[in-house]
Parts: sequence; structure tokens; C-alpha cells
Amino acid sequence: MLAAFPVPAAAQENLVENGDFSQGLEHWIVGGPTNPCEPGNLSEPGGYYGCVMVTDEGMTGNPHLELYAGTGGEYGMERFEQDVEQTLSRLPKDSARIILSLRVWSLGNTSYVRTLIQTGSRENLTLEEMYDSQSDWYEAYYYPSREPTTITRDITNFHDPTTYLIVGGERVAVDDITIVATPPSPLPLFMHQTELIKNGGFSQGLEYWEQNLFNCCEKISEEKSPGNPHLELLAGPPWVSQEIHLPEDATRISLSIKAWALTLLGENPENVMPWGEVRITHDGSIFNGTVDQETYSIAKPALRLEPASTITRDLTGFKGKNITLTLMGEEAAVDDVSVLATRSYFGFPTTVSGLIPVAAIILATLVGGFLGLRHVRRARNYQNRLRP
Repeated sequence: MLAAFPVPAAAQENLVENGDFSQGLEHWIVGGPTNPCEPGNLSEPGGYYGCVMVTDEGMTGNPHLELYAGTGGEYGMERFEQDVEQTLSRLPKDSARIILSLRVWSLGNTSYVRTLIQTGSRENLTLEEMYDSQSDWYEAYYYPSREPTTITRDITNFHDPTTYLIVGGERVAVDDITIVATPPSPLPLFMHQTELIKNGGFSQGLEYWEQNLFNCCEKISEEKSPGNPHLELLAGPPWVSQEIHLPEDATRISLSIKAWALTLLGENPENVMPWGEVRITHDGSIFNGTVDQETYSIAKPALRLEPASTITRDLTGFKGKNITLTLMGEEAAVDDVSVLATRSYFGFPTTVSGLIPVAAIILATLVGGFLGLRHVRRARNYQNRLRP
């Protein structure tokens, strides 16, 4: 019963079970076969398959997770990454921000940590259920130093109780994994919005959009919508992309895209189900010690001819970064691509609650000035009465 109806989390509660590994690997699932860890074997501490362990070695009294990739793989050239995962069944339906954080440090060369958030797959869906479904996944890499560092990831768009978290890596220690949700906050009273996408309505063809030169075929068309050009993604699958900067001072950044099918399953040459995907990527340098390589994807596994599907997401977690927005799909049409940044006119949030103390100060000043002026007038009247 609890699995069917998960209890909502209280404000500031950690939504990750046993994120400090004080209970070993309780509540965590190890994602694959493992060997016993041999940290003393510097060349192959994880052996062929790799290994996962909880230990307080080097940090007495502070258990933490250690991950070592395997040295096997196909022809001995690939490495088996080890990971642990957990279902996040208590994610809130409505929240201003949902933040994942974890403390990591390197255990040797080639060290990295990978975090993946993904909505659970739904099997045996009817066609109508496929039309109504969407799949989100967010993946980020970080290349740590030997000094423990806390990294954060914004996962605000994830609310489904089937969402799961995967933490993987190589020669890396992980501790204090938390997911905390904050309640919605009001928008500024005095604000303006800036469109960050250029030519999102494709009225200028593919101007400002980069095309994939190796996979055909995409084109601009007005078929079935005279006077309203849109992007058609045919076979390949093709893609187009645009790089944009998301301003640091934005209070909110929102994505909106319309997509619909060009044909039905069985009515196109490739016999594919029309689908579409939006991908957001941010690549940092792996040499500066503060790497953030992030990919966020929203996929529509099936599109209708009509009405068009509108995909909306919150991109505020990427603010201050340069991102690449990529549109992909097959037998799909895309239009009205928009990324709106909301800012306060005054350079800082001006909400009702924030204006109350300001208004109180202004009112006190006005009342004080009025009373002071009234006192001066009374004094003058009294002096005038005393004069002969």
C-alpha cells in the first residue's frame, strides 16, 4: 500500500534513503556483478567486473561509498563501470527547486563520478498511452580532485514516483547524497521576459541553427500550414541545434516547444513511429578541476498528427551557463521553439513579501514627516498668539 501511495516528503527532508551510507548499502541496489574490492591492488582494485564497497578507511567513523570500474569489457578494451541505484518514490509534485548534492573525492588517476536521474520505463503501453507519455533523463559527469568537494545538480523537472537515481564512477569516493525540495517562491511583481532563442519560429529558414551534415533529412516547410513555416525532421534521424547563454540574473528560465507527427506509423517509408526529442547539453573543461558536463533530455516516444504536443520544462538550474539546445526526431514537425528568461526590472526579486518592509519604512517616513510638520505648525501658531 505504501508503495502504491508514497508518503510525501516534509520540507527540507532528505529524499534519499541512507545517503550517508551509515547503514552500508541498505536501500541501494548494486547495478551489476561485482568482485571483492582490493584497494591495495593499485592497478586493478576492482578486478575484471569492478567493485563497490562501503568503508571508513582513511576517514575513521565516517563510512562512505567507493566505486572502482572493472578492467574487463569487450576485448579487454572497455571498462565495466560500477554503480548503485535507488528509486526516488517521494519526489514532490510541485516544488520551486529540487536539488541533488553529493560529496566526492578522487581515489586515484582517471577518477570520475557520474550521476543519472531518469524516469522509470513503462512497458506494454497502448498506443494512446504512448501518445501521452514523456521520458526525461539527466546525466552529469564530474572529475574530482583528492580534496572532498560537494557538487550540486538541479533536478527540478523530476516528479514521477518511478524516477530513479544512479551514482557510478571510477576510483571515486562518494558520501552525503541528499535530495532536498524547496516550496514554490513567488515571481517578482515587476518583471520582464527575454527570448533567448533566435528564429524559433523558423520564419528565416534554418538561420541561426546548426545542421547535422551527415544525417539527412531536415527541411523547412509550410505544408498543411500555409504562412506558418516549421521544421520537419524526416529520416536519419536528423537534428538541428543552437547555442545560447542563460543569464545568471534570471529568476526563472522556461523552455517551450510544439511538436506533431507528419505521418502515422506504417504510412512512412521507414515504417517508424513519429517521435521527437529535445536535448540540453553543457560541457565544461575536464582540466579545470570544476567540471560540469551535463546532458538533459526530454523524449516524446510517439506524436499525434493533431493536436500538437507542447513540451515545457524549467531550465533555471542551467542559468549562468552556455548550453546547446538540440532538436531530434523522425517523421516529426517542430515549431515555436522558445527559451524565455524572466528578470526583475530592478535587478533583484521584488515580491509582495519583499516589499512589505520597504513599504513600512516609506510609510513610517511619511507619517513621521507629517507629524513633524504638524508639530512645527502648532509651535508657530502658539508663538503668534503670544505676540502683542
